[in-house]
Amino acid sequence: MSSNPIIAFYGGGVDGSGRTLTQILGWNDEMMEKVHDWVQWVFPNREVSRFNPEAPLMDDEAAEALSSPELRGRVLSAVSRFERFLHLNEERPHWVTRGNHNCLRITRLLKFMVEVGMRPDAEVMLKRLEEIYEANSHLVSTTTVRLWREAVGGEVTHG
Repeated sequence: MSSNPIIAFYGGGVDGSGRTLTQILGWNDEMMEKVHDWVQWVFPNREVSRFNPEAPLMDDEAAEALSSPELRGRVLSAVSRFERFLHLNEERPHWVTRGNHNCLRITRLLKFMVEVGMRPDAEVMLKRLEEIYEANSHLVSTTTVRLWREAVGGEVTHG
């Protein structure tokens, strides 16, 4: 098993609380909402989390490993589970409220997707998030949307 904690976790190891990726992805939506220290392990990025500063940071080795065919299926399972949690098919998903912490989780997810070679998928998700924003602009800040766009790599044009 890899000495890199992110690679080890995605390879079947445990996070800082002793949970496996499979266990976390098996949680129901209520558990995913209630527990706050899992997202930094499942979707690591290069910035220290204010909410879980002990979580490992993405580095080049981890990004390459998570982009590899060996771990790609687990990455796709994690992204897919979080997309289901977000209910992106709804006009106003449960997290569309003023100041909802899931907006930060979404930014983390988008950064992660780009980091592991899923920019096209992140752009598709961003388009859907922009549609949700347009329908609910009184509940989602323009700063949040700017952070989402920056996470994907700037302004994305959809035509």
